[in-house]
Amino acid sequence: MASVSPSGIDGLGKPKGRALGPEELRRVAELYARSATTARDIGFDAVELHGAHGYLLDQFFWKRTNLRADGYGGSLAARTRFPAEVIAAVRSAVGPDYPIIFRFSQWKGTDYAALIADDPTQLRELLMPLADAGVDMLHPSTRHHYMPGFPDYDRELSLAGWTKKVTGLPVITVGSVGLETQFRSEKRGQVILPAPVDRLAERQLPVRVREQGEVAAGYRAGTPQARPSVVDVQGPASQLDELSSVPVTVDVSGATASLTEALPVEVAQTGFSVNPGRVTVTVPVTEESPVKTVPVVVQISGAPAAGWQIGDITAEPDTVTVYGSPGRLAGISFVDTLPVSLTGYTHELLEEVPLQLPAGVDRVTPDKVTVTVQVHAAAQGNAQGNASASTSH
Repeated sequence: MASVSPSGIDGLGKPKGRALGPEELRRVAELYARSATTARDIGFDAVELHGAHGYLLDQFFWKRTNLRADGYGGSLAARTRFPAEVIAAVRSAVGPDYPIIFRFSQWKGTDYAALIADDPTQLRELLMPLADAGVDMLHPSTRHHYMPGFPDYDRELSLAGWTKKVTGLPVITVGSVGLETQFRSEKRGQVILPAPVDRLAERQLPVRVREQGEVAAGYRAGTPQARPSVVDVQGPASQLDELSSVPVTVDVSGATASLTEALPVEVAQTGFSVNPGRVTVTVPVTEESPVKTVPVVVQISGAPAAGWQIGDITAEPDTVTVYGSPGRLAGISFVDTLPVSLTGYTHELLEEVPLQLPAGVDRVTPDKVTVTVQVHAAAQGNAQGNASASTSH
């Protein structure tokens, strides 16, 4: 019996078997569907369609083995048509809830460097028709799972990573998994050593909320809260030991009211799982009271020792911000300190002094100032020290 293929040629471009006719394609799709139904009926939990490594469906993908001009060859979208029809036939036969996995590969048995998708855009063009036809999971087959899928676009993301990124579907990764290098040496006698396996561990870690941006002018963000505040994190023990918390980022840019959002927990390291993967973050946002900046007046009580007098009086800072209603702020032109006693002083005073909160005012910031009072010997004829004094600077 002659073998069949899209165009009757092999991966080297040599004649092999014969090309499938248009009516035969429908029959082949029915055979795939019948086989999948049989697998389901005898107890298999899922079925995987092999569209990799130069098998029939892969031959339709690859432009070197698919030279058809009847709507099933030419563009990448046309070369994807028959595999998608096979998937649709299988989905129709097994029902909506039976899992279908599809395996594909860039490389072929006759050409390890072959590509059916040159970049992420073409990968999406290849795979989305398969997803739309009913695939639940994709299995990108690679010889080296750790190699970047498209190094010109991302120097680390593997083909499995790109597959998940462009389709959103779950993926299976394969290719030298658990080995230090590739699964088969190109050098005679070379032994490929297994890679060390890090012990998986699980810990509960607190959620750390990071605020991004600034609330609108005239508003203030309160302390953010995450619910739950602790999540379960599982991953390699050596890396998990380095984590003290897991972050979640909330954007408060321009906010004029309190925010409540379900946000993903962020773990930068690969190989980690977080449960739950999202937490609810609440950030209270309140409107600031009207404000006014006024000078500080230092209140002095008592008098220095006989023969001594008060010199310069300063406050640091010398102005403060007062928060309150517009009507109340209109009547405030300064804020007093609590009285500073200079009774019997013969030297400089340096002291942190609380401010007096004016009636009807919400708050004053800061609520304390550092007061400095110079005390020096009185000039002849002015030996009597000041009984009391106040000043503002």
